[in-house]
Amino acid sequence: MQTFLLSWFDFGLTNVLSVGKVRTLTVQVFTYVGEANGALAAVASLILLVPPTLILLANKSVLLRKP
Repeated sequence: MQTFLLSWFDFGLTNVLSVGKVRTLTVQVFTYVGEANGALAAVASLILLVPPTLILLANKSVLLRKP
């Protein structure tokens, strides 16, 4: 849920402030979807989701560790 909210905030903020001149990964995902390039959109989306997933798994292992 947080990744979804962050990506929409990043997309909107980047488009408003930079007027499309700055290319972020979130903007590229929407560009690939608009171009009907499903393979690149899927790869970019997975790259966007990997860091939060790794942090979530690391956090889970730390919290479930018994002292």
